This record gives sequence, C-alpha cells and structure tokens, in this order.
Amino acid sequence: TAARARDILVNIRIPHHARVADWLDWTTLARGLLLGTALFLVRRHKLLLLVALPLGAAALLTVVQVISADPALALLFPWRISTWLMPIALAVIVWRSVLGADAWLPARWMQGLRVGMAVMVVCALVVGMIRTRVETAEAAGSPAVPVQRYVAGHQQPGEMYLIPVKMYDFRLNAQAPVYGDFFSIPYQYREVITWYSRFLNAKHFYESGDCSLLDDLFDQGVTHVILPADFPGRCRSLTPVYQDDAYGVFVPDPD
Repeated sequence: TAARARDILVNIRIPHHARVADWLDWTTLARGLLLGTALFLVRRHKLLLLVALPLGAAALLTVVQVISADPALALLFPWRISTWLMPIALAVIVWRSVLGADAWLPARWMQGLRVGMAVMVVCALVVGMIRTRVETAEAAGSPAVPVQRYVAGHQQPGEMYLIPVKMYDFRLNAQAPVYGDFFSIPYQYREVITWYSRFLNAKHFYESGDCSLLDDLFDQGVTHVILPADFPGRCRSLTPVYQDDAYGVFVPDPD
C-alpha cells in the first residue's frame, strides 16, 4: 500500500516536484550559478557554512535519489532546500556587489545606486499587487462562480458533492465537502489510494457520460452532482435543483 501510494504521488500527482527530470531545466542551472557565485563571495566568511552545508546535503541526496530512483527519498524533496538558500544567495550577491561598488564608485553614483535599488523594490511590490488583482479578477469571472455561490448558500450538513476533477476552487468557495478533485490530496498512504480511486471514478464518469456509474457513487456517499452544460450524457435518474448557463446541481430522482 505504501509503495503504491508513493508511486501515485511521484509519477501521477506531483511529478513536477518529485522527479528530477521534470524540474531540471535552464532555470535550475541559473539558480545553481547564483548559488555558486554566492559560495565564491563568502568563501572566507562565516556565512560559508550556512550556504555550503545545506547545499552540499541537497546535492548529495539529489544524486542518491536519481541513482536509486527511491520514491520515498523523492517525496522528501531534498532539492527543495533551495527555497531558502536562493534568498540567502541573492542577498549575499547584492551585499557584496554594493560593498564592491562603494569602494570604487564616486559618492554621487552610490546615491544613484541606492535610489535605483529602492525603485526596483517599489516596482516589485507594484507588479505583485497588479498580478494579485488580475488573478483575483480572473477568479471572480470564472463560469463556476454562480454554482459555487448557490451551493454555499444552500448546502446542508451531511451532503457530498461530485464535481468535475479540475474544478479546483469549488470545495473552498462553496464551503462544501466534495467526493474528490485532482488538486486537493492527502499524504497518508491509505488515504492516497482512496483519493486516487475517487479521482479515477469521477474522471471516468465526466468523460464517459455513463449515468449507470452514479449508483456506485451514491453508495459511496455522494448526495449531489455538479454537471457542466456540455456533459456528454443524459442522466434520467437525476433531478435538477439549480441550473445556469455553465453548470447545474442535481440530486437523485426520488422515484
């Protein structure tokens, strides 16, 4: 069970995090160059150990994982040490660059350098705020928003919603339990197996339009079904309780 769960996580759900071949690209090489530059700049400083020891451990464990192909080690993500090494490396590079510039640049140029760096920080903040507003506006314009609002206002305790597996925002926006989606995953071995089984069941139903699959889904606790307007099947066993141009909410026909 544990081996199967690891295989699902590494090769199906998060290969972009867990398989070196999937994330190793030119950006990774660029990060390595920055880390190497930082190491060189602090080669005679006490910061050397702060950068070199975790970087060496990450590199060694990454090589071991590639050679052994051990999924358990892959799920420890030893390469993710870079998430805090990179900010340190960039800070070191900027720090030593400013010290070096201060030694040979005229004073008026150093003032301009300080102003330029302040402008860069402000620009980064502005770009971040603009990106957040754009992404928020895109989410608010999603065709799934009306059905999510309906469910949020009408769902009752004990209900479970069958949703398209890529309707990632439904669970939180509608504040309702779902049968499963591709985004939200557990990590306990048996729960991973259950999650993947549910994902395959839901995916097969929405792709095939086979309404006979609903009986088994209802037996597993599903009480409501979200169907997109382009759903390929016609399920006569379902009764609509809500419908808009994009999605509908259906319950089992009481008859």
